[in-house]
Amino acid sequence: MLALTLALRLARRLDAAWAAQAQPPLDPGPAWRALDARLAEAHRARHRVGLAAVARLTLTLPRLTAELTARLDDLARQVEQLRAGYVTPAARAPDLADWVAEVRQLEAEFGAAEVKWADRVIRVVTEPVVLRGVPLGPFAVEFAWDRAGRENAARCFDVVALDPHPASGRDEVTHPHVDGDTLCAGDAATPLAQAVADGRLADAFLLVRSVLTTYNPRSAYVPLAEWDGFSCADCGRRADRDDRCSCGACDRDLCEDCADSCAACSETRCGDCLEPCDVCSARHCRGSLDDTPSGRAVCPDCLATCARCSASVPRDELTAGTRLCPTCDHEEDEDTDDDDPTADAAAEASPDPA
Repeated sequence: MLALTLALRLARRLDAAWAAQAQPPLDPGPAWRALDARLAEAHRARHRVGLAAVARLTLTLPRLTAELTARLDDLARQVEQLRAGYVTPAARAPDLADWVAEVRQLEAEFGAAEVKWADRVIRVVTEPVVLRGVPLGPFAVEFAWDRAGRENAARCFDVVALDPHPASGRDEVTHPHVDGDTLCAGDAATPLAQAVADGRLADAFLLVRSVLTTYNPRSAYVPLAEWDGFSCADCGRRADRDDRCSCGACDRDLCEDCADSCAACSETRCGDCLEPCDVCSARHCRGSLDDTPSGRAVCPDCLATCARCSASVPRDELTAGTRLCPTCDHEEDEDTDDDDPTADAAAEASPDPA
């Protein structure tokens, strides 16, 4: 527990910080314009994802999807900031006694509170968090009092994993509702903003703890069902690690929906490591199809041998009766014309133009 002299010192710092923000509300116009700009960016990112999906740009699609997700996160944060701007100010500003009481309540709830004077931060530590059987470890919750009134309430808090167990492939996501050190308050955003505006510091910390100890799949950066999963290299979707397949050619991780196989060797392949036969359309390992004189890539099952020149050509290019390739079939037609006796007789019967 902080000594009374330190508690009073902290109370004076908090009182000064809240007094500094007791000013007329800012014009919300710029915040609304920023919201419109972020919404436009999200629409553009969505359009690019749609174009990539139609064109089946499997290597580009995951990056564009991640960009869209980032734009949506920016949009959500801007909405939270706007919502916080409309929170009704406290009817009565806390005095020094109120601030000391808040500090003592905070210590009672968390066991201890640390003050980083140089950083203007109050820090508490939670118990180890376990959500739906996934251990996430304890978190330090740090409130930067000089951000109050300048940032939305959630961004006044930093949430630091002390024993990180991040989502697989997303080291920056240490909790379904924490990206980096930033908390996504979700449904708690409005009550959190009101608590900070009222100077109810202990309630604000408790709201942050409730977000950390409650799972809301609607606002999760990474769903708990995919926490120990992976990102599919083809579609970008996260999936359970038990459903992971690996491309035998390039070793990329694939989900069950995207994993394909070569029609010849039956080995698992990703979309970029397969190409279709130009005759039967069956997908084969890239580079394993035979190039034919007509420029088509054909699997061995769809090759046939010309009866005259023994060339290997796509089976659908052989003539039905003679089983000749297009070149030999053309030559056969020319030979037939040269040997036609009717044509010779007609030529002899024609009067001499002289």
